[in-house]
Amino acid sequence: MTGRVLDETKWEAAAQAAWDVIELAETGLYDLYKDTEQTDEFTRYMSSYQGVRLKPWNKETIWGWWSRSGGYSWLGGTGGLLAGAMPGMTSGGASGVVYQGYGGIQPSLKLVDSYPMYTTGRYPVTGYQGENDMSKPIVDPQSGYQATGFTEGYKQPGIDWGDGIKAHNSCINRDPRYYACLVPNGFWWPNKTENIKFTCYNNDACTNKWNAGEGGGITRVGYVWRRLLETNKSLREAKDYTSMQTVYPAFRLAEIYLNYAEACNEKPQRDETAALEYLNKVRARVGLKKIEVAYPEIKGNKELLRWCIQKERMVEFGLEAMRHYDACRWMIAKEEYPSENWTLHVSATTYEESYERVHTDYVGAPAVFRDKDYLHPINAAQMAEMTNMTQNYGH
Repeated sequence: MTGRVLDETKWEAAAQAAWDVIELAETGLYDLYKDTEQTDEFTRYMSSYQGVRLKPWNKETIWGWWSRSGGYSWLGGTGGLLAGAMPGMTSGGASGVVYQGYGGIQPSLKLVDSYPMYTTGRYPVTGYQGENDMSKPIVDPQSGYQATGFTEGYKQPGIDWGDGIKAHNSCINRDPRYYACLVPNGFWWPNKTENIKFTCYNNDACTNKWNAGEGGGITRVGYVWRRLLETNKSLREAKDYTSMQTVYPAFRLAEIYLNYAEACNEKPQRDETAALEYLNKVRARVGLKKIEVAYPEIKGNKELLRWCIQKERMVEFGLEAMRHYDACRWMIAKEEYPSENWTLHVSATTYEESYERVHTDYVGAPAVFRDKDYLHPINAAQMAEMTNMTQNYGH
């Protein structure tokens, strides 16, 4: 993109702006440790992260909305509710109504791949061979991640009632946010009264069986998003959705911490100590090792710290409508976007085959990104009013 002028002094102003907000904050990030009787440490980490969106006006919300009951919507907002994906519960042979299995909110495989490993604290997938060929992840051998194979009898985090499952190895030992946000294919749906597993391939035994058409509400990625759905809360009927309430944070303190960390890393008078401290505050909420323990080589390495901050923002703000704008701000969108629509092989007839990665099961054109997409077009009516303005590049 032409005409870009880099002014590193702006990072000083960004650091100061973030620090001003941090000084106004009362007691830090929302942490369920202080008001819970849960004894399982990993479950408390999961619940602390979920609580940011589920506990009304919690201390982490700087500016946001608390949704009203009375209906559901796909985008939420000041008067709506965010309807999440459910494993299919058929009614009269039909599956597809929102509260009976609609796969409305689904993560990308790139987001799934980005969650750190819990034991090592390292981000497991460092990139892809080819142009975002997600069937060929480049795995950090020090992370402990396994891209293939299954483990029998795996005890699913946050589930104290279900039997052990046959889990794909890529789903094991991940960051607590992974399990707080996702239900992978073959895992228990987090409700002991329903007592069902979420399965989404081409078999009559599946709770969300594949179909070839665009309708039907089936899950086409192989994972569903459950961050806004409380554990053991029944969502079988439409009325269960109308009583849901969630926080929609326009700004929350974790964002300010990561803004500050990024600015301290990038500003001309680099403050690595502060950058590490505030990145680690976000990781500590979910029990991850300090970044300098996970990556001893990060000390004095501005580029590696930048990469880690970018990865941390991707997982901390997953499906909070921030990744696109971050990618544009970092000028990496043109490399990040172009890709086939990679998913699990949800049209396969067996569970084992369904964990293959394919780009033929998703309905839709491949993702593209052009230079002009870095900026939105200015509305024609505003252009007519402001005759000295020039339309944004390419529009």
